Amino acid sequence: MSAAEERRRHLREPLDHAALLEHAATGARACRLRDVSISGALVTSEAGLESARLSPGDVVQMRFSVPTSAARDTGDTQVVSGRIVRVVRNGLGITFLDATARALGALRRLVEVHRRKGPGAVDRVAVLKNLAEAVAQFHREQAPEFLRHLDVCLLRAARDAVNDRDARVLTDARRALEQQRAGLLQMLETSVSRKLAERIQPAEISVAAASVPDAVGDFALLDLSAFEDVLVARRCLELAERGDPRLFHRYQRALALLPPPRPGVHDPLDPETILVQFAEVVQPLRLEAVARPVLLRAFEEALETPFRELIARLIDLMPAVSPLATPHAPRARATGSTLGGNGRPGAFSASAFGDHGPIAGGGALAASGRGPAAAGDGMGAQPSVTSLPGIGLQPGGLVAAPDAAQAVTAFSSGTSASARSGSAMAPASFSFPPGQVPASGMLAGIVTPGSYPELPALAPSALASRLLARQPASAPGASGASSPADWQRWFAVLAGRVEREASGAATGGVASGLYRQMLAEHADLAARPPVGALLEALCLAEAHWEALAVDPFVHPAVLAALGRLRAWMHGWGLREPGWMLRYDDPLAGLLDRLATLWPHVTTTAGLMELLDAVCRKLIDDPDASLADPALGQMLDAALLVQRERARERIAALVAASDEACSNTLARRRLVADPAARTADEAAHPLRHWLNLAQTWQRGTRALLKRGKRTLPVELAWIDPEAGSFVFVDPAGEAVATMTRQEFAVNLHRGTLRRVEHPNAPLSLRLRDAVLERFARTVLEPTAADVPQEASPPAAAGANGALVQSGAEVAERTLRLTEADLNPDPIPAPPTWKEVDGRILESEIASLTTDPAVGDNGVAAARERFLEVVSVGSGNVAAPHRVPTLAAALMAAGVRRRLDLALWDHVLALAEAGAGQGNWALRMSADTLLAADGFDAFQTRLLEAAVPPRRLTLVIDITAGEPLPEALGEVLHALDSLGLRLALEATGATLAGWRHLPVERLWATAPHTGAGTAERDRLAVLADFARWAEWPIVATVGDGSLSPEELASLGVSHLAVPREWRALPVIQ
Repeated sequence: MSAAEERRRHLREPLDHAALLEHAATGARACRLRDVSISGALVTSEAGLESARLSPGDVVQMRFSVPTSAARDTGDTQVVSGRIVRVVRNGLGITFLDATARALGALRRLVEVHRRKGPGAVDRVAVLKNLAEAVAQFHREQAPEFLRHLDVCLLRAARDAVNDRDARVLTDARRALEQQRAGLLQMLETSVSRKLAERIQPAEISVAAASVPDAVGDFALLDLSAFEDVLVARRCLELAERGDPRLFHRYQRALALLPPPRPGVHDPLDPETILVQFAEVVQPLRLEAVARPVLLRAFEEALETPFRELIARLIDLMPAVSPLATPHAPRARATGSTLGGNGRPGAFSASAFGDHGPIAGGGALAASGRGPAAAGDGMGAQPSVTSLPGIGLQPGGLVAAPDAAQAVTAFSSGTSASARSGSAMAPASFSFPPGQVPASGMLAGIVTPGSYPELPALAPSALASRLLARQPASAPGASGASSPADWQRWFAVLAGRVEREASGAATGGVASGLYRQMLAEHADLAARPPVGALLEALCLAEAHWEALAVDPFVHPAVLAALGRLRAWMHGWGLREPGWMLRYDDPLAGLLDRLATLWPHVTTTAGLMELLDAVCRKLIDDPDASLADPALGQMLDAALLVQRERARERIAALVAASDEACSNTLARRRLVADPAARTADEAAHPLRHWLNLAQTWQRGTRALLKRGKRTLPVELAWIDPEAGSFVFVDPAGEAVATMTRQEFAVNLHRGTLRRVEHPNAPLSLRLRDAVLERFARTVLEPTAADVPQEASPPAAAGANGALVQSGAEVAERTLRLTEADLNPDPIPAPPTWKEVDGRILESEIASLTTDPAVGDNGVAAARERFLEVVSVGSGNVAAPHRVPTLAAALMAAGVRRRLDLALWDHVLALAEAGAGQGNWALRMSADTLLAADGFDAFQTRLLEAAVPPRRLTLVIDITAGEPLPEALGEVLHALDSLGLRLALEATGATLAGWRHLPVERLWATAPHTGAGTAERDRLAVLADFARWAEWPIVATVGDGSLSPEELASLGVSHLAVPREWRALPVIQ
């Protein structure tokens, strides 16, 4: 069990419920269950437990009742045995010994009821009193101690100043600090009396606020180590909007100089209560702490039902052999629905504190038969084709896969096993004559109707191998009732049925019918935003589980649901960090492809955006409440927009599937029957690829393979008269010009692959790849797809070949999905419409790269730049190239002085929305440390309405001299402004500068003419980058090192010498 799972196992859930504690020596005592978890509980008693003479190691029994209805206080009584592991004042820590699933389920219901009703035992007056005492304690002890540390740090820095300029900077900082102290003490003096007495009344504090972890909980649970993170990082926006930005940034810089508080020096306080000192933000913070969990709780009921249905359908798609269930566990009778007999899927009928897998009696793994008794008389029956996964569809829902006992029966003529077992499934609609059972491997995969779009392609032989590998030793197959040949013949019947349906259907009708059927059945489920939100959260949960588990704004119910599903998936062996990309696993592939479709329709970010809008309404309108009808109308309008967007996306997917299925089915029949080729098709073998080339548009990104290198390119120009296509690289250089014939040949050979549509979101970019993979692995024929009569050993050999071929296809597809479809490493390429733009770039490149050009030449280039890229001039059609040109001028001219005119113009372009993506500018350390450089730059940046995170400042320290100490203070100040910082270095002394707030290292190697010198210099920088945890994102050299050698040094992104100006590649 991993550390994260261990922590989740002991995560406590709040509870307040009466119980009876029994001990063999002391008898029974009344107590209350306060906190429970999967492993134990905390038991308290107001009368005290000292007289009971209980000690760690004693075995006790707890009895508690669970109300069976809302009108009754008592109901079923549950008994749980446990061992005392800790004795505290008025309480005992007990770990469970024999907690049954039913008892744990009862505890879970109590926790849910407690969460809905709120902790009624919380005294609101006591909460206000503790809040006032916490603020007063901070006023008396914490604030003077913090300010004294500030004085000491600033005085020490002033004594160590190396020149008058540094002394002036520190003197100004201390003067600002003294002014800030007066304002801070004044706010502290008025915060308790005015805010707590006038605006935070006892009636305003909701019961829900007491259940928020970081709102008004136990003050002893958190310490002051989180003060800076909560105070500065999480409240930066509120303070910047309501106060002086410069004062706030100076205060943040001063806090950065503080040493961390020593444990035990001061009593720990809750960071949220310290925020009460800020008079202008205390009310919005309180509303935010209350509104977020309340709104999430309002979505809980709408989120839970579709999520349960989704899990049930996912389980029904899997075979009835689970590593988490015993082979002979009783199974619920199929009722035509994906739910169990009690209307709840088995995966969630298990409690939140029990095992996360299916338990006995659950309906999620309900088979179509009745367990081992459904096997009939052995080998003489053929199962109904309607009972196979992906074939039969009943009015009530999906028909589950047959269990192991039915799957192992022989496939000869006779009555169906489902009819003999008494299930409600329809009789067989198709059967093969005796002796004509086709071999396995008819298709490389199947498509399951009645489910969600973009289901994974399941190879029958591969799935059979996986099932045989996972089948427990005690399963019916291990006793001789089944064999690998039986499994292969079972999948052969399935493959033969799908083969006949696909080949006999009209062109384009198969995929279209399946998707339309999905749309008709699940239109209401697909339009619910919580489904997509939870799916995307599920994709991110594995990679960010540590941060997600401690985030105070994640609702406990959502976190618990994700944890249960995550643990259940781990039971299927999905333990790798990249398990969402494992398309060879049916469940992981299904969830991954669902997540690629739904996040564009409705995402977690969209849900949070909606919640933030509601919070802003509550903050702006003091009289607003959560019961306001206007808030309900706002939520209904947002959900209506999401529903319409979902229908549009599904309709677009169906249309694309029709076209892809038409093309693949037509090509399939031509390949299978060469005599069907017409004379025109034989004369034009590239007609399909020529037609496909006509669908490409300007701006379409692709990957062009040249030898062993694969280049990211963009279709920049299409000449309809000459029939030529021009491709450019990210730097704007033309790399290939092709005719229509050459274009079609490259598409046919696979040397040119499209990776996305222009300006399309990620879900639509991945849609083409999914459909292409669907056509390649499902509908395109292979040599093994030709029906042949073969014995079981021969069929097994064909299955092995198909498994190997499918694995190779999956590996190639996985590489394409991870590397080629990721838009982040590919910078936005230029698309210039005017010749003037090309001339301008050429002129600036010649001026900035020629060492003989002086200040006059740079000034001329700057004037030319300002003339061409003026706001509203319309001369430049690709505004995102403006930062590149500005960076070139900065590199050539601003090394000597800060060009405020250029800064003003670049920031004006960004404010006007002329730039796309991030802006990266380059500046030398000497310019940044000039007497008036930093102050002018800081003032201009604070006045500009540009998000700081869109600006990346690359600081040049390539002079090779030790870094000045003043640079550290300047970098901290820039970081407090919100800028993203990077260092450009060759051999400068970097030791001792690990604490700098720098995100990346831009390694620059000058033209040396010797690969060994460049390699040695980069090796030193790479070692330092690994030590400082700064990734090297780019390098500039003389081209003597190959990409493989650079990759061995840790360089993750390469820029060739002429492309060093393309600083926007820093993302």
